[in-house]
Amino acid sequence: TQGRSIYEPPHGSVSPQPPEDELAQLARDEDVRTTAYNDTRGVRTIGIGFNMDQPGAENIARSVGITQNWGDLRSGEASITREQAFAIQRAMHPTFVASARNFAGTATWGLMTIDQRNALINVASNLGPGTLHRFDEMRDALREDPPNFVEAARQLVTTGEGPSLFATQLPNRSARAARRIAGTPE
Repeated sequence: TQGRSIYEPPHGSVSPQPPEDELAQLARDEDVRTTAYNDTRGVRTIGIGFNMDQPGAENIARSVGITQNWGDLRSGEASITREQAFAIQRAMHPTFVASARNFAGTATWGLMTIDQRNALINVASNLGPGTLHRFDEMRDALREDPPNFVEAARQLVTTGEGPSLFATQLPNRSARAARRIAGTPE
């Protein structure tokens, strides 16, 4: 099981739900906010870092049983429950797994430990698929033969000019993710 993610059953398909320990880590990293707020980039957000501005956001919320008026949720006049916040995160889980696996590449994904995979999935959850794929040097390090996990971790938190925006905005989370990706967990 060392090379298999707890996000995936042995046959390789994506598990319908994240493991509770990783969901709890995401909740600690993002906080659980039942009323909408603007994140560090000004993106309207609710729950466990759920981007309300992304295409299809309202449909995702509705798919997990959120019935509150969307405009009222966005304005902060209505809120969701903690349970609804966790339901949204569970619904988004397959997207984050696919993004992380695609980013690392199939060969590397098969070599990653459970903790390395889960750390990359956590990063995908925070950054979103589009932003994760902008970390070209990190992806290149992951796809080396053999993968250079230490360099990939370094590229997550640094750029040619200094700290990455991810590291600047979320220093504790980015450092923890980098340690896990490098294979040196807390």
